[in-house]
Amino acid sequence: MNTRRLRVLVADAGFARRLHIERMFNALGCYGVLPVESFAELQILGCSFTPYFDVLIANENLIVDAGSDFTAFCAATSHIGCRVFYGGESIRCISNSFSGDRLHASLFNARIERELSSFFNPPEVVLHSHGAGLAQRVLCQP
Repeated sequence: MNTRRLRVLVADAGFARRLHIERMFNALGCYGVLPVESFAELQILGCSFTPYFDVLIANENLIVDAGSDFTAFCAATSHIGCRVFYGGESIRCISNSFSGDRLHASLFNARIERELSSFFNPPEVVLHSHGAGLAQRVLCQP
């Protein structure tokens, strides 16, 4: 996906952290970033009848501190393509499967900046043509 057309929702109670994440996206060429500071705003913008967001990046403490069930919140935002939740040093990335309603989740320890940069630099699919109109797909790491 073209990063200029990517729509990102950033949710964190801390102004400095929201601004930092927004600037990281801007540096990567993504300018469709909407920062929110409260769980109430996140609920309104994360529901299925609002404009579509490609990515949600949220501090999971914002959800837990509001007394909401984390699993129920993930189910309510299932229309968002990729959801990244962070808290402390851990980041949890949940994305919709291409095959249906299943969710893929991974939990790993890493710095947020490195993970966001790698999110925008996924493996590239390159088509190599062979004789008789056949093509081969090759994944190339950046």
